[in-house]
Amino acid sequence: MIRRDQTGFTLVEMLFAIGILTFGITSLIGVLSVGVSTRRTAEQRVRSAYTVDAVVQRIEQELLADIAFDPMAEDDELDLPALERQHSDDYGGIDYTVRLSADPDYPELVLATIRVAWLEQGESYAQVYRRLMRREKPFPQRVDALRRQP
Repeated sequence: MIRRDQTGFTLVEMLFAIGILTFGITSLIGVLSVGVSTRRTAEQRVRSAYTVDAVVQRIEQELLADIAFDPMAEDDELDLPALERQHSDDYGGIDYTVRLSADPDYPELVLATIRVAWLEQGESYAQVYRRLMRREKPFPQRVDALRRQP
């Protein structure tokens, strides 16, 4: 005999509770996996931006400093060196290519188009950055040249 004043859960109520709990945990796991994937993508984008900054600094320090530009010359050469495809282990195995171009109307300016590519979970991602730079010696070299002038 079952007494009416007994309290507790029935089997059907327990099954519904377990079903709701299972659905909640499954949804939470799905959201966490999306969050981890988004974090990885954000990290790779930050690494690509660091790579671009390092490449731009290298271009300014090594390549553009070697290209003497005289604003008073009438026909200054527009031959700019090309960088081959490079692989950067410093920033998580990111590949980059650089293309330098100059406008004949503004020969003192150089447009660097940097394409950064990486693999993430077997998929290839790429991003293109463009930086406008001046063809001049780096700042420390210009300061040294000014100090040497009488």
